[in-house]
Amino acid sequence: MKIGIITWFRYENYGTKLQAIALQNYLRRYGHNVQMIDFPVPSSQRPHKKKKILTRVYGRISYEILKYAHKRYNSQLARKTLKMEQVINEQCIVTDPIKTDEDYVNICNQFNLLICGSDQIWNPNWYHPYYYADFPEIKAKKISYAPSIGIREIPEKKKELIGKSLKSFSLITVRENKASALLETIIGYKPQKVLDPTMLLTKEQWINLFSLKIKKKQRYLLCYFLSDNRNHWTVVRKLAKEKNVSIRIIAQTGFSYFYKGRKYMDAGVKEFLDLILNADYILTDSFHGTVFSLLFEKEVYTFERFQDDQFFSQNDRVRELMDEFEISDHLLKYNTRRITCVPPINYITVDHRLSQLREKSATILNNGILK
Repeated sequence: MKIGIITWFRYENYGTKLQAIALQNYLRRYGHNVQMIDFPVPSSQRPHKKKKILTRVYGRISYEILKYAHKRYNSQLARKTLKMEQVINEQCIVTDPIKTDEDYVNICNQFNLLICGSDQIWNPNWYHPYYYADFPEIKAKKISYAPSIGIREIPEKKKELIGKSLKSFSLITVRENKASALLETIIGYKPQKVLDPTMLLTKEQWINLFSLKIKKKQRYLLCYFLSDNRNHWTVVRKLAKEKNVSIRIIAQTGFSYFYKGRKYMDAGVKEFLDLILNADYILTDSFHGTVFSLLFEKEVYTFERFQDDQFFSQNDRVRELMDEFEISDHLLKYNTRRITCVPPINYITVDHRLSQLREKSATILNNGILK
């Protein structure tokens, strides 16, 4: 079957790239002719609450540090950008760039099926008809696979738009229970929850896909943070000392460029996976950082990235993931400064649960394609 995927894949984010690669790779394994639809959508501003004075000051300092880091490490970051662009060209088939709504409709109608997802393409803060293929001229069948809403509530003014956009779907699945509950209030039934597409592939399939190698090297703690929370680094220092391991950092935020440890400024997707695969411990606040830590059976601790009272908090995504695999004791509360003594992750339990969920999610997706 000829399938078009509507998702993010241009953003310079490891999880964004990997979820797109995963879904296309999975579908190809079943013999489908798959392409990602290349239609850039203008980003919109997230609504936000007024921040406290100290938070604003600290955020400004973090911004200035990041700006300085980008100047200092310009050549390394340019290499990273090139790698992030190349990985999509190497791993995926993409349509020609689309410039108008008319082009978009014509391209969509060349497919037998359109799949919307994954990632936060259904986050109401950047609603766009494109993410739902919501144009009356589009005649192709539509389903969704694991899009995320990301936030805790859908603004009232967006509910009608989203409800209209979902009417023409023959199957709706989402990535989180929270998203299912929120959409139920709009469409009248609960969409099925499925795994993130990165988890449809096994550890061995990821290793083979990127020709990764398990190395015997110095033991290390890997740090990958999407937020610039100074308390993270307090935990990093304590854990590295306790476990007697070195520190390696995938630099992403301001402080990460200057904290003591071996830093990777130009890491592409392959290096990202390689660093996780060969780590002994991982500290992160990233959803996909956590996902690949679990896939590669690593001792991971995940920070909540947001305060729960923030309108745009995305903590539910990680909470659900860790609850699903019974490792919620490895979830660290926002602003945590220490890790209490918790048992190691039981990967017999995790792998068994993952196998069950992978089979269930694959069945739902495959049935939705053939329905």
